[in-house]
Amino acid sequence: MSKIALDSNIFRNQDFFNWLILRKDEFSVSISIIVYLETLFWYLTRSLTVDDFTYDLEKINADIISLDISLAQETVTKAIKSELSFKHHARDFIIGSAALLEGATLLTYNKKHFLWMSESKVLIPEEFVDLMTS
Repeated sequence: MSKIALDSNIFRNQDFFNWLILRKDEFSVSISIIVYLETLFWYLTRSLTVDDFTYDLEKINADIISLDISLAQETVTKAIKSELSFKHHARDFIIGSAALLEGATLLTYNKKHFLWMSESKVLIPEEFVDLMTS
């Protein structure tokens, strides 16, 4: 089973989200606690509820990856080796490091924020769909 991790911007693409729901048994889906926070904020500022977000996560069987010591250490290790500013990209380092620790491909529309990750581990949803359907 393929492992994928979602960035918060993925939740804005309803077509991809629906595609993922239809294929939820083909993938193990995770989101970092940072993605959870960012996406929950997005839901609530659009007059949706916590229950709406929880229901959507359940539809794709998403696991939430908590921030713990191993994730913190991986995040800092990756940030030190990167040319990106930790001050401005701390959330991205956590999101990407969570995906790496899970052995998951990160799906995002902000690939430039994750240049420090292996190119094969970061895809936009359309690239992922093409890969899975070819």
